[in-house]
Amino acid sequence: MITRARFLNCMPLARQKPRPSRLIVDYLGAGIKSLPCEILLLAGRDVDDWYDRAYGAWVARAYERKLARQQPTLQAVRARGETSPGRSVEGRYDRLLLPWRGARGERFVMCMFQTRAYRVLSHGAQLGQRPAP
Repeated sequence: MITRARFLNCMPLARQKPRPSRLIVDYLGAGIKSLPCEILLLAGRDVDDWYDRAYGAWVARAYERKLARQQPTLQAVRARGETSPGRSVEGRYDRLLLPWRGARGERFVMCMFQTRAYRVLSHGAQLGQRPAP
């Protein structure tokens, strides 16, 4: 179902090893069109190591909560911020967070999302904040 719905191509996957407890970007689908291609370089790095540090920290907190509760969650999200120097975006999307445990004790969070609205802004902002009405 995941590949049939083309979610795999735009799906982030984070992994947390038993020790240390850092969240690592394990996979980023090449079809994530809302982010510049430099974002693909995050694979293997900390989840909070995004260009926009506030957004990275916000994503990491959401993933850590899902790992602690081990329950799938469907959320409607609004976010705004920088994706690269001088490029700010605003978006609205639905995301499904699916946590699970691996055979070696690692914990994973898979995120599947559907973009509902997206636009490039002329002024920078912080991702994780709600857009102005």
